Amino acid sequence: MSDENCVRPDAPTSDHPDRDGHPPCRGRPGCRGHPDCRGQPDPDSLRTFVLLSGFQRDLLFVIAGLAETDPSGSDIKSVLDADYVRDASHGTLYRGLGHLHEEGYLRKHPIDGRTDSYHLTDEAEAGLRSYLQWATNHLARDGAVPICLAGGDQR
Repeated sequence: MSDENCVRPDAPTSDHPDRDGHPPCRGRPGCRGHPDCRGQPDPDSLRTFVLLSGFQRDLLFVIAGLAETDPSGSDIKSVLDADYVRDASHGTLYRGLGHLHEEGYLRKHPIDGRTDSYHLTDEAEAGLRSYLQWATNHLARDGAVPICLAGGDQR
């Protein structure tokens, strides 16, 4: 097994352009626009994002993973039911989605008279990016416990 999925201080940054075709920033401090950047998280995005509950952040990750679709609450619940440790009730799900919409992290679009689809706002994408960067920076420090993603082999 390869350790390419392990978070380590010496892990290379991406040589590929980001999804908008911009060249990689190669870790400039304060980088805000490159998902593969090993720079610093945007403090403004991170400051409010960390105030969300863990479940609300998880909802944003699920919706980000469904970005190519038009995910309804039912679609989101199906992913949670398949992947999540605890069952999320409809009430918990829709309260979480409502809070994220009110806070400006989600756009809601009607599909029909009863069903809405949910999409991340730019603020949510920036928050997710900053949160992942913050976590990666802490896991990549010397002396940190090596954490490997699925398929990685830590030796």
